[in-house]
Amino acid sequence: MGKRVAGPRRLMRRLVGARVEITIARQTIAITEEELSRLLRGLAELRVTAAASVAEEISALHLAGIRVQLLPSKPELQALNTALRAVEPISRGGSGLTRLRTVCEACIAGT
Repeated sequence: MGKRVAGPRRLMRRLVGARVEITIARQTIAITEEELSRLLRGLAELRVTAAASVAEEISALHLAGIRVQLLPSKPELQALNTALRAVEPISRGGSGLTRLRTVCEACIAGT
């Protein structure tokens, strides 16, 4: 029996990298593992309690293999937004971090 060849979807998923889904305010955004690492580093660099709380929650849920569903407090939301702006200061159309920042900003604005 020969070795099975990966289908096009599986191959693309390997090339693009695994995705992590983060849900805030009924919006689910898929980000790459690399984007997740950048976000967690950005939160750690803020050195404030709200940022540490969000980073801990994201990390714990991700490590448990559970979809990351956040219900952040206002300070946590502001910390998340600050970290997103720091790790990706220029909006990029295809970026999960840019889409996540848009959702955060809408939550902060109350829309």
